[in-house]
Amino acid sequence: MRAVWVGLFLFTISLLAGAISIALMVYYDNTMLGLIFPLTGVACMFMGEKLLGGMEVKMGQAPGGAGAMLMRSTVSALIMWAVPALGWGGVLAMSDVFVLGFEAAELPRSHEDAALVIMNLVDDK
Repeated sequence: MRAVWVGLFLFTISLLAGAISIALMVYYDNTMLGLIFPLTGVACMFMGEKLLGGMEVKMGQAPGGAGAMLMRSTVSALIMWAVPALGWGGVLAMSDVFVLGFEAAELPRSHEDAALVIMNLVDDK
């Protein structure tokens, strides 16, 4: 049951990272921000393998060796591949909601705009 919770945790983190990555990419019109999604996926795969390994040790079922690590890494990788394959519609829907939130909050769209906002905040004090 713990493995299911770990899987859901990694799936949710990856879904949110994908949505935030796409929203930032659309809002700031910068494709480099799309790299947040795969980098988070790699981090989640590493974290998932460590979490599953820790669960095996806690339950007293840690076989050890490279085969067990390979199996845990494969399970983590399958979870991360499931996000683009199964949850892409959800990622796009969440990213649209994030973009609407960015626009409603009137976040600056460039570093020049951000500098002006910061300067205005400093001048107001």
